[in-house]
Amino acid sequence: MTFMKKLALGTALAAALVSNAALAELAIIGHPGINLRGVSNDELSKVYLGNSSSLGGVSVKPVDQDPGSRARAQFYDKVVGQSEAQLKRYWSQRMFSGKGKPPPSLAGDEAVRNWVATTPGGIGYVDGSAVDGSVKVLSIIP
Repeated sequence: MTFMKKLALGTALAAALVSNAALAELAIIGHPGINLRGVSNDELSKVYLGNSSSLGGVSVKPVDQDPGSRARAQFYDKVVGQSEAQLKRYWSQRMFSGKGKPPPSLAGDEAVRNWVATTPGGIGYVDGSAVDGSVKVLSIIP
């Protein structure tokens, strides 16, 4: 293998590793006008499980990613400590008893980011690479 081919292969491998590392991070995002500097996993868990409607005294409106998405599975595993199956049972019981319904869900990072950017009090989670200046990053989940 020539030096140039080895260099190209090494560069491609490094880029893939960096890309995978970036995709592994979730960004918890909020509407740009939200008056929060950061949030804890415990606070997020309470909001996403319907046990609170505020973070740090600020009223929020959470949005989910669609069921089955990598971001949703990662969020609920790392932040809430539940699998998709556990979450489905949890919300079935809550809705049956009249204690609430789950946050609305949207398909993909771009849809979540756009909704959060245009919804006062909106919060959501996206892949770290999907963050732009239209939203405020509240937390990073590795």
